[in-house]
Parts: sequence; C-alpha cells; structure tokens
Amino acid sequence: SAFERARNVDAILFDKTGTLTEGRFGVTDIVASEGQREDELLMLAASLESQSEHPIAQGIVGAALMAVSTVVVAINARLLRLGDDPHSE
Repeated sequence: SAFERARNVDAILFDKTGTLTEGRFGVTDIVASEGQREDELLMLAASLESQSEHPIAQGIVGAALMAVSTVVVAINARLLRLGDDPHSE
C-alpha cells in the first residue's frame, strides 16, 4: 500500500501556495485551452464554487475576486458527463 511505501520516502516537496505558510488554499496556475481566457475560466470555476464552504472552493473564489473582482453565483448548476445532452432534464 501507499502507506507502507511511505517509509522509503527521503524527501517531500511542497508547493507553497499559501496552504503551508498561511493555512489557506489558493490558485497558482490556470491552463486554458485554445480560444479560452484564463480569467474567464477562473471566474467560471469561482461561480460554480461560490456557494461551497469547502476550503479549496473558498481559495478558488478568493483568487477570482482578486483577479477579476466579480464572481457570478451559479444557481441550479448540475453535473454533465461527457456525452450528456445539456438540454435534457
């Protein structure tokens, strides 16, 4: 198991996004597909996470507020799986 293999670990690297130094999550990188803007993706992610109390969600919303200053709240959002028809109920 992974826990048993951990005894052989010699070093651990941490990405300091504020989680260790400040005790909160943040966004370090956004990778947009061609034709998409990073600020729009961040705002969309923050809109979907805006009603969550989860610390990672709060980190996403906080990063968006600092970058774009406005977050639209998503209402009645639903999960769509690849191949789902977004117009079906």
